[in-house]
Amino acid sequence: MALRVIMKAKVSAGNVIHQLDTIDCFTDDWDDPTGSLTSPALDIHLQCQYSAEECKSIIEILDGFLANPALSQQVGIFSELEVRRENAVDEVKKLVVVLAGLKELHSDPALSLREMWKRAERLVGKIEGLRGNVEELETMVRAPMLQQQEQPQTPQQQQQV
Repeated sequence: MALRVIMKAKVSAGNVIHQLDTIDCFTDDWDDPTGSLTSPALDIHLQCQYSAEECKSIIEILDGFLANPALSQQVGIFSELEVRRENAVDEVKKLVVVLAGLKELHSDPALSLREMWKRAERLVGKIEGLRGNVEELETMVRAPMLQQQEQPQTPQQQQQV
């Protein structure tokens, strides 16, 4: 069951990275003789890169769960996943704002601003959806630990303590 949740989260995070790379690549074709798009293009690039790095970190942590299940017992690992997810969401939200502003200023369809904006909007939901995966995984990991703690100790276990 945990494997399904981990794989689902990894696929979602991987899809987000792919979409961020696609959005970032749209700016490569911008012909900007006036230089008015240079700063927004850099903002888009940096926000895509930062958010993608956070998603890569999420995938690495999830890979760690697969390689070493004891990692899920590490204090703060689920908090780390949540912080990475929040960082990724924040950057994509900034990306949406930049693209919305550009979309209002530039009507050239060759810039693909509407397409970029729509993709970024969908990404916010995808990254926010990772919260459910992380919470489900944490519940699956913590439940057996709580059950073990609630069981009465045998005399042998008490002596070991």
